[in-house]
Amino acid sequence: ILSVLEEARFEEGVVTVRASLPVTPKLTTETATGLVIVDFPGASVGELPRQPGFRSDAITGSRTGQVDENTARIVLETKQPDRFQWVADPAGTRIAVGIGVTDRLRVPP
Repeated sequence: ILSVLEEARFEEGVVTVRASLPVTPKLTTETATGLVIVDFPGASVGELPRQPGFRSDAITGSRTGQVDENTARIVLETKQPDRFQWVADPAGTRIAVGIGVTDRLRVPP
């Protein structure tokens, strides 16, 4: 049974993802290209838009996709890929990823 990424939204430099079942993201960076890659093993991208349009001072572009039948992916194009953090709610169904966020990161309600 796969978790489905049901929603991805962007507010104040933070991407929040809601999943149908608990997920643990795997974040990697590609410093040369400025990419922050957020993989969700055991998940389907569901009906998230392919080009979600997340943009800020730190994020210059974004896209979603299915890496393989068991891994959903969100890619964030950034100016500083080394300045990110992430946190999950206790249930593991809501994940927040902050790019260039200096305050303590929280999962929004």
